[in-house]
Amino acid sequence: SAVVGGIMGHHRHLNDLKNTSLPIDLRENHGREATLFERTFGPGWQHVWRVMVKGLHMESLISPKQAQGLAQAAGATLDGDEAPMTQRSRVKNQKPIHLTRFP
Repeated sequence: SAVVGGIMGHHRHLNDLKNTSLPIDLRENHGREATLFERTFGPGWQHVWRVMVKGLHMESLISPKQAQGLAQAAGATLDGDEAPMTQRSRVKNQKPIHLTRFP
């Protein structure tokens, strides 16, 4: 089953997603990873991202500041599905996240 999973991941272009030296671009309609998340989880992928970030925060694997930054990078907030339009426009102007330099 690992071989089949590897082939499926390669087919979905999910290679190197665990590599922290690569930038992660979650900007809606611009970012490579945002497109991959949308293809994988559908149009509500920001909700999935928010749940994952909240889980990491609840398990104390990331700080509140990191959780907020990761949620905002995907155009979401930790309390709701989408960030207000002013925050979403700022997200579009943001650069991809570099996890090696993430706060």
